[in-house]
Amino acid sequence: MAFPTSVNGQITDAVRSRTHAALGDALVSLTQSTGLLFQNAVSAQQQATLNAQAATTQGVALLYGVDTASTGLATKETP
Repeated sequence: MAFPTSVNGQITDAVRSRTHAALGDALVSLTQSTGLLFQNAVSAQQQATLNAQAATTQGVALLYGVDTASTGLATKETP
């Protein structure tokens, strides 16, 4: 029960209860949006890692695909 005032105690209790409910709603909204923020950050990090790995794989494949014996000297038999 609220402190004695010139207003009916039930009214002040109802207003205080609604104020606390609104604060609770705001906190729930804040925690949900923060959770979504972290989920998006993790997803972005995973995508960046995937792209870096794909670029590395493509670079290594390119290096291994370079023809170093194009002059034929590496495959020429020596007497």
